[in-house]
Amino acid sequence: MTNTKQFIIVFLMFFTGLYLQAQPQLIATHTYPNHNNAEIRGGFEMTENQYFWGGVVNSSQERSDAILLQTDENGKETGVETFAKGQQEEMRAMVKLADGGVAFVGTSQFHNEEEGRIEGSIWLLRLDKDKRVIVNKKWDVFDVLDEGTYLTNSPDGGFLIVGNIRSRGQGKSDIWVVKTDAQGNMIWEKTFGGKEDDVATCVVNVKNGYVITSYVTTPEKKKKYRVITCSQDGFVFWDKSDTEVNESQANFVLALKDGSVIVLGTEDIGKGNEDAIVMKFNAKGRLLWKQKYGGTRKDIFYTAIEVKDGFLLGGSTFSNRNEWGWGDMWLMKIGKNGEKDWSNTYGEANLQEAIKAICLTPKQEILLGGEQFKEARHKKMIIVKVK
Repeated sequence: MTNTKQFIIVFLMFFTGLYLQAQPQLIATHTYPNHNNAEIRGGFEMTENQYFWGGVVNSSQERSDAILLQTDENGKETGVETFAKGQQEEMRAMVKLADGGVAFVGTSQFHNEEEGRIEGSIWLLRLDKDKRVIVNKKWDVFDVLDEGTYLTNSPDGGFLIVGNIRSRGQGKSDIWVVKTDAQGNMIWEKTFGGKEDDVATCVVNVKNGYVITSYVTTPEKKKKYRVITCSQDGFVFWDKSDTEVNESQANFVLALKDGSVIVLGTEDIGKGNEDAIVMKFNAKGRLLWKQKYGGTRKDIFYTAIEVKDGFLLGGSTFSNRNEWGWGDMWLMKIGKNGEKDWSNTYGEANLQEAIKAICLTPKQEILLGGEQFKEARHKKMIIVKVK
């Protein structure tokens, strides 16, 4: 190796590690006026300089569709597709597939006019590398609203889907776990829950199985986070719930190479305020550390990615706003043990923003995908580029 090549490699390694130690500054912001009342729920780099962002768009007052937005590394729109199954579609999560395709999970709803209620169920949508629909699966519509919340790839090429089921089970809402093959055919299903509400929020594939995050409601009507690890066949290895006094919930899980996981959640600190919490569990379910972040109002992380020397966390913070309580995009870098390296916010006055997806570009710039709105029924997809 020449001295020149060695210098370039050392410089790139130094630059990659260095910039993550400094607060990234705003480079560009993109919203998409051609897709009104829409929001991003997830995103990732699909191929070089091509990013996929999945979410939901209201196509009319009584209809919503799943949306797949494609952009370049600057956030410029390069394509868009919408998908529908029923009257109301809500895409909740998406995963990248080994064949170059993508799969979504969410909820497909119908309005039963005769009964005067909303009915629905888990909806699985799979596209090939050319964005053609090859799986469009919806389980039977039940008497009440059942929903899909997250999915992950399984080693056999299928999927593990988590959701919430109200049509049957032990409680008001139970965690619904569905294992499918690559065509969306159900292989097995399980429910977890007590007499009150149990709500699934995320799932990730780990060595020998899956980790599911959720929250449960106690008989005293308090929310408590719950983390479950099960085998590829659904056998529970360990099941951990919050034992502290404050209310809490878990809403995202990130798998690490050593079998441990990072769990994002919130903890109620009283008077309606919530702090963001981040926890690390090892492969055997032992809580290795727990860190709390936030100010005087509600603060929450929705997503995270691993970087060279720690993690990037994305969410929304209300603690740095005026009495109107608008939330800003909140990006934080923490170290391997949860110590805060830096924290930054991005947002406009009198608008509420949240980060729902984080992508790193080959140039080590950060793309933040999420939502922006003043009123909940007028949401916009937003992508912010920082460095």
